[in-house]
Amino acid sequence: MSDLKFSGNHSDGKTGIKTELSLIYFVEEGTHIIFSPALDLSGYGNNEEEAKASFNIVLEEFISYGMNKKTLLKDLENHGWKIGGNKRKPKIQSPDLTEMLKSNRELENILQTKNFHKYNQDLLIPAF
Repeated sequence: MSDLKFSGNHSDGKTGIKTELSLIYFVEEGTHIIFSPALDLSGYGNNEEEAKASFNIVLEEFISYGMNKKTLLKDLENHGWKIGGNKRKPKIQSPDLTEMLKSNRELENILQTKNFHKYNQDLLIPAF
């Protein structure tokens, strides 16, 4: 199986906060899907590469929209992310899988019924 890592960038000319994002890759009815339970975002395609590219676009749009509307931190908190630290050393932590399972029935369904691969990807959240 090919390497599941992908790369995606959001840049606004400032530094950001590095965090980790759990991703789940699976195939459903011939469609390849990359799902982020921590953000409730998915990308899909006819193969793994298309799914990665689709997910990168969705992630970029999510971050761009949140930055433009100044709702990114609130959106992350609504998804169970922990926002802390201070202005000089902010900290953002994605929810762990156990916590996500408590509130996300689709994630539970995927883990119980699909042949999947889970992996972690570094994510750079733009400075706020």
